[in-house]
Amino acid sequence: MPGDGPNVVLIVADGLRPDCLGIAGNPDVRTPNLDALGQYGVQFRAATMPADADISGLLMGGSPPTLPQQFHNAGYACFAAGKTADLGAAFDHTATVASDYAAMLAARGKTEQSTRWFSGDTADRPALYAKSFGAVRSNLDDALHVTSWIGDQALRFMRAPGAPFFLYVRFTRPAPPFDPPAPWDRIYDRAALHLPEGFAPDAGAGLTEARFRKVLAHYYANITLVDLQIGRILATLTARGQTNNLLVVSSSPGDPLDPAALTGRSARGGADVPARVPLLIAGLPGQLRGKTDDEAVSLAEIAPALVSCIGQAAADTREQGLLARLCPAP
Repeated sequence: MPGDGPNVVLIVADGLRPDCLGIAGNPDVRTPNLDALGQYGVQFRAATMPADADISGLLMGGSPPTLPQQFHNAGYACFAAGKTADLGAAFDHTATVASDYAAMLAARGKTEQSTRWFSGDTADRPALYAKSFGAVRSNLDDALHVTSWIGDQALRFMRAPGAPFFLYVRFTRPAPPFDPPAPWDRIYDRAALHLPEGFAPDAGAGLTEARFRKVLAHYYANITLVDLQIGRILATLTARGQTNNLLVVSSSPGDPLDPAALTGRSARGGADVPARVPLLIAGLPGQLRGKTDDEAVSLAEIAPALVSCIGQAAADTREQGLLARLCPAP
């Protein structure tokens, strides 16, 4: 019966490095909600994205039916919030950054300067932006920042009647631009941060250690802001008494902190960027809790596993290995 299936929440945070979580051992970044989710479930420390793939393509690609269609077939309401413009009519309701967020800002007479500058509009780009490698305070306040807006839309969908639901939330941050709103841009002490292993300044490109520390502090602030929105999602499930929930958190491939990418010497997210991504899965009945899994797993296994978890026949058998690792036989 559709009413017996779990709510399924798939969260993607673009540009989130797998080593930039407290639960992954990062000594500086504050991710209390992601850490709690990992402690409640399984943290996969060798997850990868297939070459030249994207999470949206994994959800929508391949032979029909797509993942949202299979949830529909199981009686689910399907929602998508955030970076979802390419998903079309696959979901019952969508709130997209490209159209809905832009329209909201326009109605308030606002523009998102940092994203416009990052996307190549140099008409009014200040010299400070280039010198800081995109690490600038957002001109928008916390409530209007894109990360907060995506969190708001996710909560709006979750509060709609008619469980169970499949909710796909894709945050555009912490990927560049590194633009936390006030006061988030000051929550990390730049001088106290540990530099990523192997970091080296690039004097020729102007990437000094001081400038990189500002990038790092802003990047971590954007991660913490995403973590706050994930906490709001978890709190909403709890407040509504919804205890049958399967939650998956991952990211897009690419290393926003790669000095070569920061200085334009290589493309962000290109084939030369490592495809390792974070992956947390929690809430599946009978699954392991508070565990880490160091064996390789591909995000291509996620969609068929989710379909199997709601009692539908998956299009392939890749989910069996992943589910067996989550729920090993006694």
